[in-house]
Amino acid sequence: MLLNNANPNPGQPMDNAVMLQMITKNHPNAFNVSGVLNQFQNSLLVREIWIGNISPSTEKNLIYEAFKIYGEIEGIEMFSSKGFAFTKYRKIVSATRAYEQA
Repeated sequence: MLLNNANPNPGQPMDNAVMLQMITKNHPNAFNVSGVLNQFQNSLLVREIWIGNISPSTEKNLIYEAFKIYGEIEGIEMFSSKGFAFTKYRKIVSATRAYEQA
């Protein structure tokens, strides 16, 4: 999991309590993995999925309409000229659901 916060002591391991506080503050859904299969609960703590094999003419609203059924979408980053896009969900469970079912 990537955080947009720097380690307060660069070069030193981050204190677990500080790490937990940062994750809780910045990713409030990181620990809400109810509904995710047990074998994935420790590994799929991501809110973004990769969507491949899209046409250069694909529009963002088409991807939004196709993937909103899995949960609330925070944003979509398009790379249609390269054939892919990233969809970021508000909750980890939504991203996991989209990954498994789409």
